[in-house]
Amino acid sequence: MIEINKTLRKFPFLTKFNNEQKKIENIFSELYDLYMHKEKISTPKMSMFLKTAAFLYFLSKNISPQVIFDMGSGFSTIVFNAYALKHDCKVYTTDTSDEWLFKTKKFIDDYCEKTKVKYVNWNNVFDLLKTIKSDLIFYDIYGKDGTREKIYQTLVANQPKSLYLLDDMHRTNYVQEFTRIDELNNRIIYSLEDITIDETGKRFMAISTAFQ
Repeated sequence: MIEINKTLRKFPFLTKFNNEQKKIENIFSELYDLYMHKEKISTPKMSMFLKTAAFLYFLSKNISPQVIFDMGSGFSTIVFNAYALKHDCKVYTTDTSDEWLFKTKKFIDDYCEKTKVKYVNWNNVFDLLKTIKSDLIFYDIYGKDGTREKIYQTLVANQPKSLYLLDDMHRTNYVQEFTRIDELNNRIIYSLEDITIDETGKRFMAISTAFQ
C-alpha cells in the first residue's frame, strides 16, 4: 500500500473532496433514503454510505471516464448512471447474482429520470471484457475460497490500463491477494483509506492503476 501523501501527489484533485462532499451527498440523499429505507434493497452493513457514493461521483467528475464498468451492481450503479446522464459516458454493470442485478435495474427504472446503464448477465462478463475497454472499474464483487481474487486476476488481464477502485480493502486477505496480482502485472495500489473510510470505520477503497 502507498501512504496517503503519495496518493495525493499522484492524484492531487483528491484534496478537494472534503470541500465538495456534502454538496454531492445532497444530490443523492433522496435516492439513498428510497434505496435504503422505503425499498429496503440493502442494509448499512452491505451498502455503501453516502460519503462513498459522493466519492464515486467526485472521482468520475475529475477523471472523466468514457466507459465505466461497475463490478457489483447496487447503489454504485445509481451513482454512475447519474454521472453518465450529464457526461459522455457509457456504464456497464454486472453481478454474480441475477436477483441483485434485477433489483438495481428496477430501482433505476422506478426512481431515476433516465438510464444509461447496460446490464450484463454474469455469464457474458468475460466475453464482454475482451471487446470493451473501460476507463474506470469499480470492483465490489464477493466470492468465497478465492473466487473474488480469481475474478480480479482475470479482469486485470483483460483490462490492464483501467483505473480501478477496490472496495472492502479493510480485509487483509484482499489486500494481500490484490497486491500480489498487481505486482505481477507491474501495477501499484494507492491507499485511499483516509479519504474514503466510511461510518463503520472498517471499509476503505484503494486505487490500482498501471505504472506510468
